[in-house]
Amino acid sequence: MSKKLIVVVGATGNQGGSVARRFLAAGYRVRGLTRNVSSPAATALKSTGVEIVQADLDDPQSLKEAFRGANAIFSVTNYWEPFFRPDCRAEAEDMGISCREFAYDVEFLQGKNIADAAATTADTLDENGFLASTLSHADKCSDGKFEELYHFDAKADIFPTYVNKKYPALAAKMSCIHTGYFYTSYNILPNSYFKKASHSSRNH
Repeated sequence: MSKKLIVVVGATGNQGGSVARRFLAAGYRVRGLTRNVSSPAATALKSTGVEIVQADLDDPQSLKEAFRGANAIFSVTNYWEPFFRPDCRAEAEDMGISCREFAYDVEFLQGKNIADAAATTADTLDENGFLASTLSHADKCSDGKFEELYHFDAKADIFPTYVNKKYPALAAKMSCIHTGYFYTSYNILPNSYFKKASHSSRNH
């Protein structure tokens, strides 16, 4: 009996890498997607038995090919890459929008590309075989109080909203995973976190 296949988006990242290693240990065939198949992280994963495949979240056709035959797909998108990249910030300025809005647009489109590609292989996916890392829609959940938490809303607008509306068959196999807050999240902007903590302690 052949092993089941899981395709992992962002296999060289924190979430994707953890998922790839866990499913490999569970006896799955693991196909890890990355833009750079020669990176140290990709090479390290390959040495463990993960099949490394080049795919780009901006290229829907590459995703369709990579997802072919999958019994499970793990999806994750990255708001923070376009948010921090200098070229993206320059492009956002040229467009007259904030880097936060720009990053939303990038993540939304990449999530849409993943969903569109996954829908073409829905027939081969197991029950609950579409695993989407996402977050709650901040604007809707707060009754409009939090209107600009783009890194929440970009995910939620695709997973589950877009999938539910456009791809009922895929939605029936989708599990939305909320990873929540990591204890290491402060490493992204340590000064901001520690300053907030210091300010809060002085006011109490």
